Amino acid sequence: MKLYSTLTSYIVEDDGFRLICSKLDGRLSVSPSADVIPMDAEEVCELISVIGRIDIDGANYLLYVSESTVVAEFSDRDGKHPIHRIDRVKATLLEASETLEAAASTAGNSAESSARRLKQGTGKLIKFVQDKIGNVQKPFAILDEILRLFNDHPDFYFCFGRDITHCTNRHYSCTNSEPDERFFWNKLLLKDLMEDSVDKDLARKWIVPIMQGSVRCDSLAIADDPQVDVSLDITLISRRSVHRAGMRYLRRGIDNDSNVANFVETELLLNIFGHHLSFVQVRGSVPIFWSQKGFKYRPPLSIDRPVEESMPYFTTHMQELIDRYGSPLVAVNLVDQAGRELKLATSFVEHAAKFNSPDLHFVSFDLHRHCRGLKFDKINDLVTKMEDLLGKIGYCWVDKTGEIVKTQRGIVRTNCVDCLDRTNVVQGAISQWVCMQQAQRLGLFGPLCEPPEALVTLLQNMWADNGDAISTQVGLIPFGEMLWIFLV
Repeated sequence: MKLYSTLTSYIVEDDGFRLICSKLDGRLSVSPSADVIPMDAEEVCELISVIGRIDIDGANYLLYVSESTVVAEFSDRDGKHPIHRIDRVKATLLEASETLEAAASTAGNSAESSARRLKQGTGKLIKFVQDKIGNVQKPFAILDEILRLFNDHPDFYFCFGRDITHCTNRHYSCTNSEPDERFFWNKLLLKDLMEDSVDKDLARKWIVPIMQGSVRCDSLAIADDPQVDVSLDITLISRRSVHRAGMRYLRRGIDNDSNVANFVETELLLNIFGHHLSFVQVRGSVPIFWSQKGFKYRPPLSIDRPVEESMPYFTTHMQELIDRYGSPLVAVNLVDQAGRELKLATSFVEHAAKFNSPDLHFVSFDLHRHCRGLKFDKINDLVTKMEDLLGKIGYCWVDKTGEIVKTQRGIVRTNCVDCLDRTNVVQGAISQWVCMQQAQRLGLFGPLCEPPEALVTLLQNMWADNGDAISTQVGLIPFGEMLWIFLV
């Protein structure tokens, strides 16, 4: 892609498609490929992808990706679609021919930020940054902080040719081609292109969703003969929801829109011989109104609303999961059944009992008690007890012709208190069991074969990296809080 500058606009051109970025009103629009680039247009730079437009105190900036790294790829009958990790984002002021890049330290010594309830949309991000940097000259300092979101923390991804917000099951079975707004982090930055008056066919080229989360990939050699190049490609993708995405301890439970804190969808993808197999799980905070107040280590848990008041929101959340992913919904609760976490575990059980749906299967597993003394093999006992339910849920399988052989129907929803370490370990164990079922179905391993050590090690490493990435996004200060308010 190339960025051109004219007297009244910037023009992004790629393969005959043109995005017009007005210097007069700052709005984005699309232009037919037949339109000729003005003779006075000057080439400014090359770019990789457009993120969108942001308005800072009336000054409009075009955000775009200037550097990225291909970390994995989607494969289908149309070919391969690289998944890019964003390494560098730049901003161009739409009122002047000036390109800005994040300075080493524009804001100087930032005052400590405190969590607060802010307005929705772009205003939330701007107000937070203003509070953080105090009276430093703006809008450059504000822009600098926004760019740091991308440039200092490589946790954002995008893909051309395939919507990164959709898992394989949705990609092949859903008739709705719109991005999944739960994982569409730059949606509001592209709102100009989503208006009813905009030509959808022309705009589609420029609507490239950005996802925050984690992408890991690796390969496992299958053939014993080193001269035979046969490998199983494994990709692990975590998509972090924009709804109620906040910092550890400060974002807990459910809200009045039935969104839970730190909701993440994780997909394990297998690719071999042109076949694509996928298994999806989710994690999210205990879906009731609860909190941890205070700033000391491990603040006490507080149940903020009685069951009668929170039940409608619990019901909406659970039913939305069933409607979206199918039945059964297996809720795996890893919260301690004693001590400080007991009240949370008890309340979750009460809500599940009142929900009283045949679609919900509730599983409690006190991981700290069962695995005391580093007896993590006990997690395999949990997975063994879930085998029948996992068999009913199944997985998605698309053959080399693009036909759906098998569809995943149902979901496993796992949580602990933080939805981090305990959750990640159990999700990893579940995915290992499913991965073996998939590999055996493909004929890669015998039906009575134990999981190969190389496969177990590969999956454990991928899940460890995935857990570290999600933990970092939830735990950083002030980055975690800035993510929470980032255009959601």
